[in-house]
Amino acid sequence: MRIPSPTYRDFGVMLVASCTTLLAVMSATGKASEVDYIVICLGAILGRGALFWSWAQTPRPMVDIWEYQRALMWASGQVLPHSAYAQVNSSTLLYYGLVLEEMAETAATLCITLNGVSGKEGNDKQRRQRLETALLFTDIHQHLEMWSRQLRRSAMSLDGLVVLLPKSLAVALLDDLSDTAVTLAGMGNTTGLPCAAGYAEVQFSNLSKRNPKTGRIDRDETGKWIKGAAFQTPNLGVVLDQVWEETPTGAARGQPR
Repeated sequence: MRIPSPTYRDFGVMLVASCTTLLAVMSATGKASEVDYIVICLGAILGRGALFWSWAQTPRPMVDIWEYQRALMWASGQVLPHSAYAQVNSSTLLYYGLVLEEMAETAATLCITLNGVSGKEGNDKQRRQRLETALLFTDIHQHLEMWSRQLRRSAMSLDGLVVLLPKSLAVALLDDLSDTAVTLAGMGNTTGLPCAAGYAEVQFSNLSKRNPKTGRIDRDETGKWIKGAAFQTPNLGVVLDQVWEETPTGAARGQPR
């Protein structure tokens, strides 16, 4: 049987408890010297320090994008298969189409960003390359939008499709999805934007669409979500204001306050 190693917290609790008990006993008997009291108090302080160190080293809760999305999917009645039966279904295809749609919007924003850079920045070669890259993002935006629409239509026509995956394909798809999440997080981190806080704000808004009485998101006759009475619009400007400040030129700079 493997006995777990004591932690800073265990040490701190033991030391504080021991010192408190000794102090109580000595105070009751009146047999403690001034030095004894000092040693015991120092022991108690050391124990509290160990407790604080244990608290400081404890990992803080992080935004779990998968559980946030699982809660939203459950509230909106989307497919949530058991993890023991990996599958690709019509909802998988629909989400892929939605991913393409969001990447198309990102390409449009990057195009606008590159076009908006002052023409005085960089040399002629760099300015020419920047404009060519902006045009490339324009093409990416147009193609991704088109493919997204086509794929979403196909997914809807395949409603009810379920393809169970053998382990080899399950591993491959898990690798693809994990790498996509990693690269998306990496892209977000390169911008200096508070992406975790922004994601939490957007998902909080999505979940606020739930009907307070049922905990579910209601739909109209066309299947569109009906915003609940407690709905709150996401305010990403406020999220950004909490960690960023504006430079004199009006461009945000990533220096935490």
